[in-house]
Amino acid sequence: MMERISGILALVFSAAVVLSCGRTTVTDADILPYVSETVSDTSSMANSVVRHYDPYDRNGTIAVMGPEEDTRRLTEFLMECDMFDNVDGKHLKDSLPDFAGEVFHAWYDIADTSYAAFFEEGNDDMMREVTARNAVIAAAAECYQNTFSHSPSVPKVPSKIIVFSSPYAEAGREDADSLFSYMGKEIRIVSPVRAVAESLLEARPASRVGIWADSDVLASGVYAKVFRDLNCAVDYVGFSPDGYATAEEGFFRYLDMYIATGEITPLSAVVIDDLSLSSYAGYISVVARRVKSSSEDEYAVYRAVLADDFAVFDAVSSLAASCYRMMREHNLFSHRILYPRMEEYMILPASDGDTGVKYVEYNHIYVH
Repeated sequence: MMERISGILALVFSAAVVLSCGRTTVTDADILPYVSETVSDTSSMANSVVRHYDPYDRNGTIAVMGPEEDTRRLTEFLMECDMFDNVDGKHLKDSLPDFAGEVFHAWYDIADTSYAAFFEEGNDDMMREVTARNAVIAAAAECYQNTFSHSPSVPKVPSKIIVFSSPYAEAGREDADSLFSYMGKEIRIVSPVRAVAESLLEARPASRVGIWADSDVLASGVYAKVFRDLNCAVDYVGFSPDGYATAEEGFFRYLDMYIATGEITPLSAVVIDDLSLSSYAGYISVVARRVKSSSEDEYAVYRAVLADDFAVFDAVSSLAASCYRMMREHNLFSHRILYPRMEEYMILPASDGDTGVKYVEYNHIYVH
């Protein structure tokens, strides 16, 4: 199914914070009830979490949050990746894990099984609330012992940075940021769509950019929102090829969909949004070079739509780069001489008549 990216209005946050009788009230037409209630209710658990959160603790963890499969895949990549020189931060391998010494908290969101469904049902605000709520969970110093526990009691280390594994989380990134900033705190968040946009801004593609993503992601408008928010003057178009058996076949189907529109503007880049395809980004680059250098007639139509500066970007490596640079910028590395370590947690529906969700330790530790 072919999808052209359509724009959506950027979310606007211009809140008035009023102090009265020891309570903080946030008023704005676009502020989520969850955000305003958390800020206003000083007796709430979420308010307490944010008030006691220390965003400058270098011994904090790196939270990776979202659907289980993508979160596990992204966390394992972050634990093993070697994209930068750990001494000077240059984009150069140094045979050391980029996140050496760091502890990752992998949060598998089982409570919200389909982020795409929020957008399909026109309930974007629910996705915004889930993102803000999960940011509070990552900042908490305790989790629940099980889904029947009425209050958190198991110690955990709060996270100094949050990496969301789903592109849909971009819808609520500003809500999470606003919640913490209203209470005088800073929260550092990395999201796939914004990380990709930052990679494109750094590369400065000379021509049009193609977004290769699921049709639901394209329809959600998260890419349009981020490009607009960042004032990213990129000419971009999105398609969602399906039914392919290999990454190479998927790449040619993507190009076929683009060509079928009658467009002749060459593509300077293709962005791979799907985390499961990210590992094939290098291979797709090789395929593109083969097409560009070939003189065979069967590739002529493809050569015409690949610009001389054509490059492939993927969400996973973009997320890793954004996380690494953010940690260097804010001096957040723990500097422990250890391999990265992962601790797993689950966000589950509450049991025993309770409302909301419970966040529980997975009771499994994986060492690289």
